[in-house]
Amino acid sequence: MEYTTLISLMEKRDEFYIDETDRVIKNLFKKWDEVFEEEEESNETFEMETLGKLFALVDAVKTKSNYVGDESMYHNLGVTLVSRNLYSLACDVIKHGIDRIPNSVDLLADYIKYAGKCNKYEECQKAYNAIKKISKARWNWRAFSFSIDYLLSLLKLYDEASHEYKSCFDELNVLAEEFVSYLPGKETAYMSKAEVHREFNRTQEEISVLEEALKNIKVAPKCSLRLADLYFEAGEYNKTLELLEQCKIAALEPQHGVRVGYLYLLSALCNIALFYSMKEAEDSNKRKKLELEIYSDAEIVNETLAGTKLQEQFQMVLDIFEHKCSILQD
Repeated sequence: MEYTTLISLMEKRDEFYIDETDRVIKNLFKKWDEVFEEEEESNETFEMETLGKLFALVDAVKTKSNYVGDESMYHNLGVTLVSRNLYSLACDVIKHGIDRIPNSVDLLADYIKYAGKCNKYEECQKAYNAIKKISKARWNWRAFSFSIDYLLSLLKLYDEASHEYKSCFDELNVLAEEFVSYLPGKETAYMSKAEVHREFNRTQEEISVLEEALKNIKVAPKCSLRLADLYFEAGEYNKTLELLEQCKIAALEPQHGVRVGYLYLLSALCNIALFYSMKEAEDSNKRKKLELEIYSDAEIVNETLAGTKLQEQFQMVLDIFEHKCSILQD
């Protein structure tokens, strides 16, 4: 559906669904991308016209009484808007949804996240206070995760010696425990709890949470990769590689959520570290196998991280490794 058609229908129909607006906005974004791709530079006139249409559509959602939709429609429209970093517009949409469906866990959680991105802390607090009145048994991963993120950001506004800081700190730690307690099968629960420990430099506690996740969840690639990071920092290279092999298998799934380039970069660095630790008298076949694994990982790193600072830094490490190998061969 085109924008002009939608505007015309708004005046004629008794009811108009949120998801119809969502489709029109997605089409506007698609045209925006097409224009940018064709011209290969910013088209200020077109951008201003598109933004004007977006503001008009969101304003219609806020003000027209004939707009209807369930919480998933409001949520999806909010996701569409934040995909282009239009957090303020997303807040307007979600706020309208909350006015219609005040006890929606999803919409309250969305508002906490989006308002936080706009530094609307008072509005965040109102949404957080509202969601706290809902039984934790009804909370989903968004409610826990976005509330924890909000509390973490709130802590940075308080003096550490203040009563507000202590109260927020205690509430944060309780909420992290409850996330795992209520949703023990969700990898996100353990990642959030681990993040809280990381924020306060509680490394051993973070490791314990991640290890607990791997015991309780069959496939947890994000926890595996984060734990591999910590093992690598501690010089536990063989333990790191074991976890990375699990991650590589999990990365075959379409929606694994793992940074593939970083995964293979860490694998290559582990093997380089093991190569350096080998004694010259050790089995040459073992040494050759490590070299092959390093170059295999490096090929994927250079493909997935091409042009990034991380790839440039890795290439420097790889160049040094190649130089060392040439010396050993001589």
